[in-house]
Amino acid sequence: MLANMVAHSHFDFYQDGPETVRLLGGKNIMLQKWHGMFVAGESLGECFYLALSIDRACHAQRALLQTGRPYHSPTGEEVARWSRAYVDDPFYGGYDGERIWPSMVRKVERLQPDFAL
Repeated sequence: MLANMVAHSHFDFYQDGPETVRLLGGKNIMLQKWHGMFVAGESLGECFYLALSIDRACHAQRALLQTGRPYHSPTGEEVARWSRAYVDDPFYGGYDGERIWPSMVRKVERLQPDFAL
């Protein structure tokens, strides 16, 4: 997943769709300095899962940095290897959201009965 991400320091929300696609450069996740993230996927479930995963990773990194202790920054090769292993894992099934999305919809419907997708 990390290998499928791009960081962009200047993102203009008024730019058109083709410019956003160009900035993504074939990746699914864009971290935008001072703005948050942008995810693109083949389905709503995939987008949700990508956003949830990145949010969790950011919280974990923040907690790590707050310790003030030394940490290991993975090399590009390590990131690529871990990302491939994650995508190829039969349990996660390429992180397309097919396993988590239906359960999240049920949870929202249970907690917010007036919710409509």
